Amino acid sequence: MAFAIEVPGEAAPLTPQQIYLALQSASSSQQLSIQTGTQQLQTWETQRGYYPLLQVCCRPKFPNLNKN
Repeated sequence: MAFAIEVPGEAAPLTPQQIYLALQSASSSQQLSIQTGTQQLQTWETQRGYYPLLQVCCRPKFPNLNKN
């Protein structure tokens, strides 16, 4: 009988939207949301590809128009 081992992050890859929502929770004024968001972000820190996706979430949407 064959079976599969599900590796975290393999079944549902991490997305920028998930990180953005966790960042919103971590910056909430509600203590429970802060704890939940922070714990989720800390868990993802060990996942491959987390930091590039975090950069996508934190990148400005518009270029600096004052830059020459």
